[in-house]
Amino acid sequence: MGATNEWITTLAVGGEDVPFTSEERTLIVDWQFKRGGGFYTKLLDAMCQADSGNLAKFERGFPEIYAAFREWKSGKLSRRLREWSENQVSI
Repeated sequence: MGATNEWITTLAVGGEDVPFTSEERTLIVDWQFKRGGGFYTKLLDAMCQADSGNLAKFERGFPEIYAAFREWKSGKLSRRLREWSENQVSI
């Protein structure tokens, strides 16, 4: 559990060795790991419930967050996170 908390903190802070955009970090840390709250958490929860027409509106209004959400839904972001976190634990 300690190692997991350390890489989540590293991910939240960001930096040169963290290969995720700030929007991807928001999605992962604040929303997926329930460490945040507020606007972005509610926005991402709403995206999960949205139909394709409303997702298109989210994409126009919040393109960076929508791009991170799309990466998460496709499985690409979760794979990148898994690979990165495995490297963090083994260091």
